[in-house]
Amino acid sequence: MFTILFQFSYYALLSWFMLPIEAPVSQNPLTTHGITFQYYWRGDSLEIQLSAPTQGWIAAGFHSDNALVGTDLYMFCIRQGNVMYQDQYIRNLNDHPADALMGGRSDVKIMGGLEDEWGTTVKFRIPLQSGDTFDFTHQVDQQFWLLLAYAEEDDFQHHSIIRKWVPYQLTRPSP
Repeated sequence: MFTILFQFSYYALLSWFMLPIEAPVSQNPLTTHGITFQYYWRGDSLEIQLSAPTQGWIAAGFHSDNALVGTDLYMFCIRQGNVMYQDQYIRNLNDHPADALMGGRSDVKIMGGLEDEWGTTVKFRIPLQSGDTFDFTHQVDQQFWLLLAYAEEDDFQHHSIIRKWVPYQLTRPSP
């Protein structure tokens, strides 16, 4: 019981340190299979915080359908204290090149990250509408499928040990 409370308190404390003080509360936080997804509105961007109980890579993906092919995928890991990432597009099973390799671009802005014995947390910002063919267009109050995953290794080609699809919807904070 102490371990569970300590880990919960640790992640709550970590969230407090990772997020700027002026950040509004996430409208629709989600935790499934140990992965936590939170977002915050920042003008024409989403600031996303993603956490999982691993020292390997963590990922979030967006798709209008419950399908792997066509998913806008963001993968992160922390190596020697630095956040490494790829903005990818899933073309087929085991085929998810970086957008830039297909003529697109990476629109990710890294805000921070932390990895320790309890897991990995990254915070990043993406535009709601990047104009990149390989990026998902985020819209308020429209349901989409959120992919959350993580692996035990930092290598982005390493298979996930957890991969979950969740129907999700972005909502704006009340004025």
